[in-house]
Amino acid sequence: SYQFGTNWSRFSVFAGNIVGPLIGYEVLTAFFLEATFLGILLFGWMTIGLSAANATWLANPILLAAWITLLLGLRLWSLGLGLAALVVAASFMLAGTVITNEGGIGGSIRLLKDRQQPSFDLLRIALTAPRFEASAVERVRAQIVSGLRRESTNPNNISSKLWWRTAFPNHPYGRPSGGTLESLPLIQPEDLRAYHQRNLARDNLKIAVVGDIDATTLGPVLDRVFGGLPAKAQLEQIPQAMMTGVGRRIVVDLDVPQAVLTYGGSGLLRKDPDFIPAYIVNHILGGGSFSSRLYNEVREKRGLAYGVYSYLAPMEYSGLFQGGTQTRADGAKEALDVIEAEIRRMGSDGPSQEELDKAKSYLKGSYALSFDTSAKIAAQLLTIQVEDLGIDYINRRNGLIDAVTLADAKRVARRLADGGLFVTVVGKPKGLASKEPGG
Repeated sequence: SYQFGTNWSRFSVFAGNIVGPLIGYEVLTAFFLEATFLGILLFGWMTIGLSAANATWLANPILLAAWITLLLGLRLWSLGLGLAALVVAASFMLAGTVITNEGGIGGSIRLLKDRQQPSFDLLRIALTAPRFEASAVERVRAQIVSGLRRESTNPNNISSKLWWRTAFPNHPYGRPSGGTLESLPLIQPEDLRAYHQRNLARDNLKIAVVGDIDATTLGPVLDRVFGGLPAKAQLEQIPQAMMTGVGRRIVVDLDVPQAVLTYGGSGLLRKDPDFIPAYIVNHILGGGSFSSRLYNEVREKRGLAYGVYSYLAPMEYSGLFQGGTQTRADGAKEALDVIEAEIRRMGSDGPSQEELDKAKSYLKGSYALSFDTSAKIAAQLLTIQVEDLGIDYINRRNGLIDAVTLADAKRVARRLADGGLFVTVVGKPKGLASKEPGG
């Protein structure tokens, strides 16, 4: 059992290996929190991995990315059973750029306890027997195309897509998760059905449940909802990704009032022993909102931007250190100079003991805010599974932060800074031009 802060009730958290009649000898694992005072249940699930699509799709990564997006855009409707949308509010959803680019599918459903049986029936139908009717495909296709057209003139989208495309030119990470205006019209309902059959399976499924339900009741529910999925997914082997473009800067001319800066370099994988020290160092540098060095230097001292940030992006096949800001055209060069100087200073000097102590105190104290709603609890339980942290991570996490010394932080700061940066700039920045490494 775990206690989250002094004002939290004590809950029991189980890691259940649920075996039922539809699964037979196989096992579905669900992390769940039993909260009997809640009148609702929240289910979250995610599959991991890229399906082994046919050679045409693999040869055209843009089509594959758009294909996944269109699949995830098809929403679960009432299916003629007369349930209000507020009773069954479930949808497939993109689970962030990283997971989407690797082919993962995530979803959730929030339901009332006294309507759970018909709600579970709807969920089972949506997951195991989707129709992908032509009218629904065309409706979602039109929505995505409309969004892509808006993005084509948005400096933030232009900068981000250019950064990823250049950093990972021959890897799924470089593919736009929303596809392109050229690729979306080529995707047909039969493509979605094939992808669904290959990718959504029991062996790559992660499940989190929060609400008024116990293990004895949950087992048959999991069998009922997920038991009709294929036993094994047909996944493609994905190579480790090596980021390219370090030392390079690409400036795209766009007639907008502000310049958007996107920067990034090599980071750490989640399982790297240095990840927690790097997490703390990044909080001090640019992850701590109003308290970070970048915020203080770029906004508070110079008034160059409303906000500036950095973060760690630990993906399965590569780890990144990334960040960004947007500023007026005549301040873009100074803003970038300050950001790069602060990253170099962090690498050479590291944080101070005071900065380290404050960051550790904040990161430990704010962790409870990740569990203040049922949706956040489910998201945490799902993340713990996806990142393979172990169900006891909730208890171990703050201890891992406490164990980081100043020497650890300085060593990891050098590791992050030494990797260098690749920068994209979109707008009309004065004094900034594209350059190659060493330029």
